[in-house]
Amino acid sequence: MKGKKILALAMASALALTLFSGCGGGGGGGAVANEDGVITLRMAGTMPANHQLSLSSQKFADLVNERSGGTINVEFYPAGQLYTDETMITAIPQGGIEMGVCQTANWAGLVPEAEWFTLSSYWDDYDWFKRCCYGEPGEYVMDLIEEKCGVKILTLFNYGVCELVSTMPLEGPESFEGSKMRMLGTSEAIYLEALGGAPVSISASENYEGMQKGTIDGASTGPSSVISRRLYEVGPYVTTGTYLKETKYFLMMNGNVWNSLTEEQQTLLQECADEALEYNLEAAAQEDADDIAELKAMEGVTVTEWSDEVFDEVQAIVEPLVLEEFKSTIDEETYNYLMDASEALRDAE
Repeated sequence: MKGKKILALAMASALALTLFSGCGGGGGGGAVANEDGVITLRMAGTMPANHQLSLSSQKFADLVNERSGGTINVEFYPAGQLYTDETMITAIPQGGIEMGVCQTANWAGLVPEAEWFTLSSYWDDYDWFKRCCYGEPGEYVMDLIEEKCGVKILTLFNYGVCELVSTMPLEGPESFEGSKMRMLGTSEAIYLEALGGAPVSISASENYEGMQKGTIDGASTGPSSVISRRLYEVGPYVTTGTYLKETKYFLMMNGNVWNSLTEEQQTLLQECADEALEYNLEAAAQEDADDIAELKAMEGVTVTEWSDEVFDEVQAIVEPLVLEEFKSTIDEETYNYLMDASEALRDAE
């Protein structure tokens, strides 16, 4: 899927010694076959087993297991059975597990360039965002993560959009003044602060109780979570068109394990990842559409889609601050490259 970019490799190599230890990379041994010649690769996931992201991960595992003729056995463990998004960022580089499917946002603390995937309000066209993720700028950021953390990224799965569920209507910028909302990551926090609210850091599993008890007034989450966690019972207002982000997940492998595989095995894994991605992109888009339609049909639930005019007003406030923060965390050359490469794809077919 990914061709290595010269600039990414050059910068990553120069920074590797400084940042490698921060990622905890380089741990774990290579792939080991049992007495029957079978290599077992454990793969951790965090979403429920019936979520499309888990189904996409299982699709990858099934493809590998079938096409390898049983010589590679991928065992997928969904629903946080083995690791969370937070613990996978050390478990995979250190060799605690061979593979994982984990949120891009969690890697920004180790590799600041990873925040590029979550620039709230900047990504105001998800077709454009898709072109960037699977094009040159996305490859650039993934190359940096691979080089700095000793991992191999096979592909980038799509979770779907993140919108807002709340206890009160959110009609525009003024609606956020004094609010408390669960937000995930730096860009989302800046988004809310810029509009006069206070971001709260709690787990997704605490959103229901938080809104029920008034600890928070709302939360950033996907439409599927609004339904599966029954958040509409305590937060009957769902606001779309916010462009908080479209959440991406890495399908990732420990670097030592990847390097110990034969070229033929690596090719097989990559081909299966690419095919699973095709399934994932269709499933994510369909699930978002189905979930929004289901929420609109629910009695007592109000789904509001911001007009272009409302979002433009929000974006004018939020985007400069989001980009300013991102620019402050990475070197100027990298920032300029990423933004120029992204803008070059804005109007591409």
